[in-house]
Amino acid sequence: MPPPRTPSGELRWFGVLAERALLRLKAAKLRFLLFCLAVTWALQLSDALPHSVADEADLSVAVSRILRSQGLRAAPGEVYWLDTPTGALTRVRRARAIARAQRPGELADIYLLDVKLSPEGRLLDLDGSYNITDTSAVDERNPAVSGPRVAWVIQSGGKVSGVHYADLRGETPAPKVWSALAVWQNQLTNLQETGRREGIGRRAFKLNAPAAHVLLAYTPEALIIDADGRRTTVPTEVEAPLEGGEFVHQQLYHKARPGNLITWAVDRIRAMRWFGSDRMQLVKAVAFDGIDRAERLMGEVTGDDGSQEVASELGELMSRPPSEYTDPETGWPPAPMQP
Repeated sequence: MPPPRTPSGELRWFGVLAERALLRLKAAKLRFLLFCLAVTWALQLSDALPHSVADEADLSVAVSRILRSQGLRAAPGEVYWLDTPTGALTRVRRARAIARAQRPGELADIYLLDVKLSPEGRLLDLDGSYNITDTSAVDERNPAVSGPRVAWVIQSGGKVSGVHYADLRGETPAPKVWSALAVWQNQLTNLQETGRREGIGRRAFKLNAPAAHVLLAYTPEALIIDADGRRTTVPTEVEAPLEGGEFVHQQLYHKARPGNLITWAVDRIRAMRWFGSDRMQLVKAVAFDGIDRAERLMGEVTGDDGSQEVASELGELMSRPPSEYTDPETGWPPAPMQP
């Protein structure tokens, strides 16, 4: 015959059950976020072009029309092809393009496009459009393309303040201190933001003196920046010093390590166009409400009011006496609250 349960034993038993329920809820939240990520990705990949676009012989015009259906305005002359998109019975089934496009009332951004072509070189589908600049305060202009090398100027207030360069062959390898999980998270983030796991290598050059006219050109080994006659040569194939570096200030990109799995998954789902931030806030509200209810239940069973956890988070601040001085102008800090 089993020994009778004591009240303290029952409390511990209920506490264990409540803690397990909380862990199960957190795990279910993570599984739900990953499920939303997979479903959203599948829906995004299943989008197809209107049939009227497929009959357009000029690929740049066809791309301009399909971008218009997505709320983007891009002139056919501002679509730059990275791969050879034409030719009878060409073997190219997929091609990439760069487009300078903008939404109504906003400044222009640079978009990387993945398109699918018929054997005759006609546009069949737009596999993906990726905003690789995503700025709101400056205007990206005059893209210059040479194979996988893309550069454009940054204009603000009628003057060119800088030049940005993108290497579509990929970003620099992740630091060795990153875990395998962080590398995997970064690759999936790159896939969502650029359409490729290797991502995009980025460099930025701020002009020391804003220029009225900036010309961009390429040699096989470098990008040439001519800003009102001040010439800077930027090596693109090997690491080497800039020629004319006194005219620009190079700003290097240092990618941050991805966050933990839950926060990273939330960010990835929020970035989906059809899901967005509003739906994510709803999911978070429901999930956090469930966690709060579970924690309250566990507190009622175990008698834990959370004061020890608060004390551990505040650390030495708990032992400091309250400030006795209050600024007469701002009223800060206020008087201590009475329990």
